[in-house]
Amino acid sequence: LRPVSGGRYAVGARPPGPPEVTSSDAEGLALHRRAAEAYEALPAESRRRACAEVVRHWLAAKVPQRALPHLLEVAAWSLAALEPAAALGVYRVALDVAASLSLDAARQWSRVLWERIGDAHRLAGERAEAESAWRIAISLEDPRAVLATPEHLHCLRKLAAVVLSLERYEEVVSLGQAVGELAAGPDALVCTASLDALCALALCGLGRFEEAEARLASARARLLQAPYQEGPGRASVEAALHRAMGTLLMGQGRPGQATAEYAAVLRWTERAGDTWEHSTALFNLGDAYARAGDRERAVHYFQLALDLKARMGDRGGMAYTHHGLALLHSQADAPELAKEDAVRGLQLAGMLGDRKLKSLLRCALGRAHLRLGEREEAARQLQLAAQDAAAANARPELLQAQAALRALEARR
Repeated sequence: LRPVSGGRYAVGARPPGPPEVTSSDAEGLALHRRAAEAYEALPAESRRRACAEVVRHWLAAKVPQRALPHLLEVAAWSLAALEPAAALGVYRVALDVAASLSLDAARQWSRVLWERIGDAHRLAGERAEAESAWRIAISLEDPRAVLATPEHLHCLRKLAAVVLSLERYEEVVSLGQAVGELAAGPDALVCTASLDALCALALCGLGRFEEAEARLASARARLLQAPYQEGPGRASVEAALHRAMGTLLMGQGRPGQATAEYAAVLRWTERAGDTWEHSTALFNLGDAYARAGDRERAVHYFQLALDLKARMGDRGGMAYTHHGLALLHSQADAPELAKEDAVRGLQLAGMLGDRKLKSLLRCALGRAHLRLGEREEAARQLQLAAQDAAAANARPELLQAQAALRALEARR
């Protein structure tokens, strides 16, 4: 390798003989292998810059399995830069490369890649796509395994988290029970503790707060039994436990105490390197402060959540945050600001085709119009909110829109 400008390197090789003598295919493959190995021997920083070249040489040397770790590294950079679309492009290339391996190696690599694809979709707020990718990853587990591997449990935890975000609470509880039958060993304790925390969140969503409290106690007990080990895995579990406790406190009408739990989630998600959960914690903090009556802090955290979700490209998360801000401004008798946030959220929800979310935002928009004395537009938005909720089979949102319409009629 010869250094060139910009921290890059050029590959050179001594010809095998006189210029008129061409190298054989075997010699060409060997040269590509030597070039790839030379790149891999560089210091870490220089090697990372040359990842694409290393991939090219390993593929040209017909050793695709050596190219795959470097493709994963390139995708990881994109995720770290909050560019999930770029990472997904790399993972698709890697899937094609993995397909050229032996059957067992292809299955193992495909399992890893589909799990990472799910991570990228989740970062982008594409929850249905993330669920699909993680289900594929789970289906590619070794069928000969008697007990679930730590990797399998970790993927199941991710699946439960995205199913929770899709508000399929009973399914989350079922997943938690099924995992309990598969798990064994100290590694499984940490993962099952995290699943218990997710089940507690699901039980809160179902309004079963006493069961949620018991499930949280079970999660804490499991975590205490597990050998203490610093790292992202442990931090993720701690984040899930604090989030569940915060949600439980919110359900019990104690938002002031919930803020301390959500603040702990922020610290743990930062240590875990989980950007999506971090953005959710910012939103939850905003919501808790709003319910506690601290408008200034609520706006601050909602705005932080909005900024981070915008960088991630999470349009659904942005729309929900605009909804939170719209409600906050309405409570503070600032209907113009509420209208502005509701319109922005509605535009995002329209792009996603999420009629339940559109119903929530139309309801907030209708109330803002009503506060501004624009009764006709308020009635129109509330009627559309009811239609969207009915189409999405979202009963709570439908009842909310109908109640707002009745209140409007009573004022006439």
